[in-house]
Amino acid sequence: MSDIKIKIYYAYDKQIGNDKQKEAKEQCENLFNKIFARLKRKIDDLEGLSGFESVNRKDDFDIAVGDPAVMLRDLKKIKNYNEHPVPSILFLYDDEWGEDVSTVLSSELFDVRGVFLASRLWPEDTRDIEDFASLASIMKEFIRQNLRARRDDSGRPLLHEEDLSKKINWKVTVKNKKDLGFISLFSDPSMQGMAREYKDALRSLKRDIIDEFRKNIKPFSELKVSNSNENSDGRLKEYYKNINNFIRKRAETHEDYNLDAGIKIPALLLLGETGCGKSLLARAASKVLTEGNFLRANIAAYPENSIDTFLFGSVNGSYTGSEEDMPGAFIYHCGGTVFLDEIGDMSLESQTRLLTYMDDGKVTPLGMNDPILAPCILIAATNKDITNSKSSDFRQDILHRFDHVIKIPSLKERKQDLRLLISLTLQDDKINPFIDIAINKRRVERISLDA
Repeated sequence: MSDIKIKIYYAYDKQIGNDKQKEAKEQCENLFNKIFARLKRKIDDLEGLSGFESVNRKDDFDIAVGDPAVMLRDLKKIKNYNEHPVPSILFLYDDEWGEDVSTVLSSELFDVRGVFLASRLWPEDTRDIEDFASLASIMKEFIRQNLRARRDDSGRPLLHEEDLSKKINWKVTVKNKKDLGFISLFSDPSMQGMAREYKDALRSLKRDIIDEFRKNIKPFSELKVSNSNENSDGRLKEYYKNINNFIRKRAETHEDYNLDAGIKIPALLLLGETGCGKSLLARAASKVLTEGNFLRANIAAYPENSIDTFLFGSVNGSYTGSEEDMPGAFIYHCGGTVFLDEIGDMSLESQTRLLTYMDDGKVTPLGMNDPILAPCILIAATNKDITNSKSSDFRQDILHRFDHVIKIPSLKERKQDLRLLISLTLQDDKINPFIDIAINKRRVERISLDA
C-alpha cells in the first residue's frame, strides 16, 4: 500500500512578524501530531496511513483547521467549493465567539466538524481531557470517511473493504469464552447503573434458609416410586413427609424461627426489550444465589390450562390423563432459582396462585389438600410494560412483592457497547468456529468498517 497522509491546511495569518499567529500554528500542529499518535493504533490497522501533512496550497488539502477569520479570507477562492464544502475545525482565540465564527458556520463554503476553544487544547500541561478526546473522535471519523472516498487514476476506490477492516479481537482478546454474553452486560458505561442495582439485589436476595432446603431436602427426582398402590406413586406425599421432618428438626435448633408460617419468597423482576439480556442475567444470578440450580420457564410457551400444573404440580389421578405425580417447578427446584420468563403473559388465575406462593413459599398441587413448603429464589422477566396498570392486566400487588425491579437498557441504548458486542460475538467459538484450530484460523478473522 502506498504512503497515505491526511493533508491539513492550517488557517493562520502568515504575515511576517505576527508572532502570535506563528505560535498558534505551531501549537495547532503539535496538537494534531498528538491526535495522530493517539489514533495510530485505532485507525483500521492501515500500515500505509503515516500521519498528517501540512500543506500551503489552498486547493490541495483534506481538512482545514484554525482561525475562522483566516479561513474566510483565504478559502473564499478555493476551487470547486460549490461541489464540496470544505471540511473544517475551528479554534477560537481568547475564548471569544465573534462574527466570523457565525459566518463560517452558516456559509455554504464550510462543512464544520467541530468548534473548540484554543485555550482548552493547546497548553499540553493544562489540556482539557474531554475536549481532546472529542477532537480525536472527530478526526478518527473524518479519516475513515476520507479514506473511503479516495479513488485511483481510473476512478476505482483506492482502498477496498478488506483494507478498511479490523481483526475480530480489536477491542479485547477474550481468553474465557464461557460467559461472553454475560461479560457484555457489565462492560459498557451505559450498563453501570444497572450493574450496581443487580449486585445490590444479589446481596439482599441471598437467604440461608433456602440454602438449607437445597442441601437437606432430597430432590424430587431421586424419590422412588411406590408400588404399594398402582393408582398413585406417592412421591409428592413422600416429599411432603421429608419437608415436615426437616421443619421439625430445624425447629429444635432454631426456636425463634417458625417455618410453619412459611417463608416470603425472595424475588427479582427484570424488565427490558427482547434480546437485552434478561435470561443471561437470571442465569448468572442463579450461580451466585443457588449454586446454579436453575429452571427457566417461558410462560408464553405454555397453554393457559397447563401453566398451573407446570408451576404448582398435581397428584396422580387428579385429572383425566394424569398417571403420575407431577411436582411442579417450585417443588422440583426447591432451594434453587426458578426463572419465569415472559411473566406478563401469565393468566389472572395463575397470577393469584403465584401471589400466594410469593407470600409464604407454599404450593398446593392439584389433588392435594395440604400445602407444601417449597421455597425458591424467584426471578421473573418480561418485555411488556406491566408497571402501567392502565395498559396491563398484570396484578399490581404482585409487582409490590418483588424485592427488586431492574430495567435493563435495550441494545439501541447501548451504542457505546456496540463494537465490544461485535468483537465478543466474533470470538465466540459457537458463532465463529475455528477452521484450523492449530493456527487459530477462524471462519471470520476480520470485520470491515462497512460491515
